Amino acid sequence: MRLYRAGYLFVLAFGIVSCHDHRAFDSAVNQAESAVVDHRDIIASAKSIGAARDELDRHAAEIDADVRHIRSHLSDVDHCDQDDLDRVWDEVGVVEDRVSVYLLDAGATTEMAALRAVCDRYAADMDRLLGEVRDRLDDASCW
Repeated sequence: MRLYRAGYLFVLAFGIVSCHDHRAFDSAVNQAESAVVDHRDIIASAKSIGAARDELDRHAAEIDADVRHIRSHLSDVDHCDQDDLDRVWDEVGVVEDRVSVYLLDAGATTEMAALRAVCDRYAADMDRLLGEVRDRLDDASCW
């Protein structure tokens, strides 16, 4: 009976660690989602292309830090099937690629209406992609 209890506590302890790691990862994804929404709102209300470019520069630094934060917390997640974790890493790579494309497209845009349209597409894509990152980890086989 003691061995069973000790094993049960061992499983509970590792479950708590994995859950904690998962919550930190979710928090990092939430932060990135919030940064994208804030960015979209600032671009939507920008009065000039100069102000929008300043916001674009600010967002580039912020989203880079947010994605690094996601990667850092994903590195802390363990007790999951490696193939499942590899799929999460792949999804994070897709997010990084989308950010890069957005920054290039937005940087090349010279009119506010076009920049707002590019930003709206980016925000919609990032909402979907960051949700997929979270879903991939939620679907991972963890113990």
